[in-house]
Amino acid sequence: MWPLQRYFERQERRYLEMMWPKVGEIVDLDLEHGNQRGKSYAPNTPLFDSPEDDSA
Repeated sequence: MWPLQRYFERQERRYLEMMWPKVGEIVDLDLEHGNQRGKSYAPNTPLFDSPEDDSA
């Protein structure tokens, strides 16, 4: 998903924010939480916490 790649590589959220309502689920299998591996993100568990202005 191109908006997700752009978010991680360039910290640009605008495209991901536009597509987020259409996302079913994103699973980050590389993320580790103590003894757990992986984390799921969905519209009710957002990828980012608060809105930012990334128009530089």
